[in-house]
Amino acid sequence: MARSFLLTFADKEKMISKLKIALDSDVDTIVSLLSDMQSEVREVEIDKNITKESVSRSLKEHVYWLLFEDEKQNIFGTCYLQSVHNYWQIEKRFYLGGFYIVPSHRKQGRFKELNRQLKEWAIDRGGVQIYCHIHENNEESLNAFAAVNIRQTEYKLCVHHWG
Repeated sequence: MARSFLLTFADKEKMISKLKIALDSDVDTIVSLLSDMQSEVREVEIDKNITKESVSRSLKEHVYWLLFEDEKQNIFGTCYLQSVHNYWQIEKRFYLGGFYIVPSHRKQGRFKELNRQLKEWAIDRGGVQIYCHIHENNEESLNAFAAVNIRQTEYKLCVHHWG
């Protein structure tokens, strides 16, 4: 199923960043970006075949994978948004995961614009909140998110993990 959603911005240097909803044909690109991210942050070793299967399956389960495209139509990052059910309100919350911008495109003002576009995307789909998890030692990400008014909360992440 072909889906597309593009928002564009241009600043004084004519940099353009677009959100592009990923299709099945984009899975290898997403896997490559996620592999680069894990190599950089060194949190876990990933098996590209498992990651490919997981991303492919998630595309069929209403997880929206997005690619970031620059002014030359080069892909420079990825993330996903997944709607999370609220039992106390009609509006949706979206979980943001797998957020990655390649090093060559960092510190150019793109994160701020992508954040704005992600917010618009969520609002257009009935969203009132985007939330994410960031490792406490990932200072670069914590600072980037804080710079666009995404604040840390008092909540702690609790996980029941098996297998």
